[in-house]
Amino acid sequence: MEGEGHLIGNLDISNEAAVKEFAGDIQSRFQSINALFNNAGTNGGTHPIAEHPFDDFRRMFEVYVFGTFLMMKYFLPLIAKADDVRVLNTSSEAGLKANERRGAYSATKAAIIQLTRATALEYGRAGVRVNTLFPGTIAGAFMKRSVNPNSLIDSFSAHAAIADGCSLGRYAEADEIAVQACYRLTDAPTYVNGAVHLADGCRR
Repeated sequence: MEGEGHLIGNLDISNEAAVKEFAGDIQSRFQSINALFNNAGTNGGTHPIAEHPFDDFRRMFEVYVFGTFLMMKYFLPLIAKADDVRVLNTSSEAGLKANERRGAYSATKAAIIQLTRATALEYGRAGVRVNTLFPGTIAGAFMKRSVNPNSLIDSFSAHAAIADGCSLGRYAEADEIAVQACYRLTDAPTYVNGAVHLADGCRR
């Protein structure tokens, strides 16, 4: 799908060949871009570490960590050609506070923090700011699928308990996080680089 000044593509960001081809397509059409938002995700399983299937654990890293790496690898040379350029990688509150039975998810989100900061150190002098957004729980189908299906409590009680853990007593709405992302990619102060931006509603 195309429109004025943008191109929407459908690809698996863990596939290096697909990401490289997409970046080449963007470059041929627009020469340069000034923003990159890495926000792809997958639910993955909810398991104790000793019972976590390796294929599922690996897939979490492929999407979250390898995918973020590949998008920056192939888009940073294109982004660095523009002025006032920004990269925003999505981590999670789980990157700072581990989630029980979600070890793979927590580990990938922690990895994104250091990948972001390393990239910020490398590209800061080129005028590229690279930061991380840390959403909390967001209302929607993705969060519904994330509740542990093996829990002893029902789904409604599980969601209520998660919401209660937030100082606001509810999940975030998607547009509340989207406006944060938009600000970080457009109007945030230019001296902010390698930073962690929490948008978790002050969870306990």
